[in-house]
Amino acid sequence: MRGRRGRGAACALLAVFALASVPARALEESTRPAARANDLGAISLKITAATPVLTSPDQEMQVTVIARNTSDHEIKGDVVIRVADETFGSRDELSDWTGRPLDTLETDTFEAKALGAQLIGAGETKEFSLAATPVMMNLGRLGEEPGWGPRGVAVEWQSAAIGAIAQDRTYVVYAPPEATAGAVRIAVTAGLTAGSGESGDAAVERSLRVAAATTDPWIGWALDPALLQAAENRDQASRDTLVAHVGNALEQGKAVSLLPYQDVDVALLAGEGAAATEALAAANALGAVAAREALGDLATARLRTDLAWVARPVAAAAAKALGDAGGALILAPPDQLASSSNRAVHRLASGRAIAVGDARLTAVLTASSDPLDRNWMLADSAFAALRSQLDQTPWDLLVVLPRDWNPADGGVPLLRELVAAPWVKSTALAALVNDADDAPVELSAGRGWPGPKHADLSALLDRVGHDLAFASLTEAPEAYLARALPPLLRPLAGAVAEGTARERAATTALNQAATELPPVQVVTGSDVNLISDDGMVPVVVENQSNVTVRGLVVRLTAQAHAIRVEAPAELDLKPGQSVTARVGVHALANGVFDVRVDLLDQLGRPVTSAYYMTLRVRAEWENVGTAVVGCLLGLVLVLGVISTGRKRRAAKRRSEGAGSSDADDGDAWGDRGDRRDRGDRGDRGDRGDAEDGRLVDGGHGIVGGQDGRLVDGGHGIVGGEDRRGGT
Repeated sequence: MRGRRGRGAACALLAVFALASVPARALEESTRPAARANDLGAISLKITAATPVLTSPDQEMQVTVIARNTSDHEIKGDVVIRVADETFGSRDELSDWTGRPLDTLETDTFEAKALGAQLIGAGETKEFSLAATPVMMNLGRLGEEPGWGPRGVAVEWQSAAIGAIAQDRTYVVYAPPEATAGAVRIAVTAGLTAGSGESGDAAVERSLRVAAATTDPWIGWALDPALLQAAENRDQASRDTLVAHVGNALEQGKAVSLLPYQDVDVALLAGEGAAATEALAAANALGAVAAREALGDLATARLRTDLAWVARPVAAAAAKALGDAGGALILAPPDQLASSSNRAVHRLASGRAIAVGDARLTAVLTASSDPLDRNWMLADSAFAALRSQLDQTPWDLLVVLPRDWNPADGGVPLLRELVAAPWVKSTALAALVNDADDAPVELSAGRGWPGPKHADLSALLDRVGHDLAFASLTEAPEAYLARALPPLLRPLAGAVAEGTARERAATTALNQAATELPPVQVVTGSDVNLISDDGMVPVVVENQSNVTVRGLVVRLTAQAHAIRVEAPAELDLKPGQSVTARVGVHALANGVFDVRVDLLDQLGRPVTSAYYMTLRVRAEWENVGTAVVGCLLGLVLVLGVISTGRKRRAAKRRSEGAGSSDADDGDAWGDRGDRRDRGDRGDRGDRGDAEDGRLVDGGHGIVGGQDGRLVDGGHGIVGGEDRRGGT
């Protein structure tokens, strides 16, 4: 017993001695819980900076990362930096780098444990900084010529038991001084125009900031001439400042394109045919007038006038309307073309050019709040330069700053950093247009398209065309257009939002236009009756405007082939004047016909809506009327012959009776004739110039066409009346 107890006590003492000999640190580590499988989602990493983005062989890369433990226990691991050995093989591969899962990193990426084992407590957040040189990353080693270009950078939290637990990625560009880079051309366009739903004052204020922030000669401007007038309406100082910005930019050779007045959106006009062309032509004409008034002829001559900046995807019909109106270039929203070409400007089937901005690059420059997007921007341009070098063709990038872009949101410093890259060449949009991809491309059909047109939009387009035509008949067309067009063009502006907002604007403008009388109109009256095969149709036209109209064409169009219309009539009308135009017609048949009346300018464009009248043709009435008139003339002739014969016989009887009774009755009649028988004295013949009184044998007196006769028995016949004048 004693022996067994002694041996047990000895073993216990030995165990206590053994435990006492274990270091305290080792014991602590043995009791700490190891990394567990569910730690994979408990650790998160976020790279906050990787500088410099352009890494040369003699520069050390610094990467800052924030780690966060969201679990309820502390986690131990190693912080590791990894850099891809090869440059990216495609732009998609470059863009997808930050979104790849953990297990997609290539095994040949460089790996350096820049930090030792790290411990992060439950719910704790820590910031780590790692450093790596190009030599450590297999870049720039003596005797080697590694390819320059964009490289992927990853930072991992690794556990010996689990492996990679968390990871974040970004980009750098390995750019040794001797690297030969292909040229990447970058064009930038900023708008001096109103944004969506922006008031005139707000648009002027923001555009002044845009102009002041984008004075770089390689940043082009798209100028809405309506903004110049809005600045003048705001205050003289705003107007002078904006005009000075534009004038200085033109003097320095900056590319400034003149948009149509109020930035008419050609995409809204798709499918509207001739009306769309008229609206664009009117907006272009008015824009030139506004720019010339503000900037002068010399400055206006330096403006490009072939640009249309559309606010939404443009269809083929809209592109054709632009071409018909004289435009050569469409500045379209990003990603409208599904083209694999490395050009930013493409030729359409119509021969026009379409320039499409890069969506991701534009978003990074104008709307991104992630500082690492700067790394992507330079890496993306470096990839483009590599591809340009391999393909031996230029790679173009186009940045179209949004209409409502505010310089306070950033973008310009990043742009300047991008342009400063050794492989980037800033250029004007015109240069890209001249070197556009000649392989015709098709526009994306229907993507983002606004759908059916609002009914009032077509009516507005018609009214715009009428005003444009009428202006050509006035002595000062520009003045008339400047007054009449702006309210009609506003609903077509690219700044007007889609859907109900645009429809509401169109309805409001049309209602306002309806309250105004058309400048000239046909005065409607009763139907026109034509009683012969040929005749003249009268059309009364009234000038309701306060300007003189010259060369107004009045054209009739019959709705049936039975009526042939002769050449139109032309009128000149003073303000407020009404003039009757007479247009000849020839009827081939009788009937009731509708006739359309159009008032046109000298080019045949309508100046107002058409009018309609009814023409009643009764050609047989002419023959009936001729017969009736002939019968009447014949009857008058017969009656005249009968009357003349009777008068002659009566005169003969009176002359015979007068010769036999003169001697017997002369004294008696002479005494009483002074008082009652005016025929002897001829008193009725003395009534004046209008009456003729004569004495004839037998005592006849003709008084003003009336026959007064004295006959035996004392009868006096005066004007067909029987008056007894004797006993």
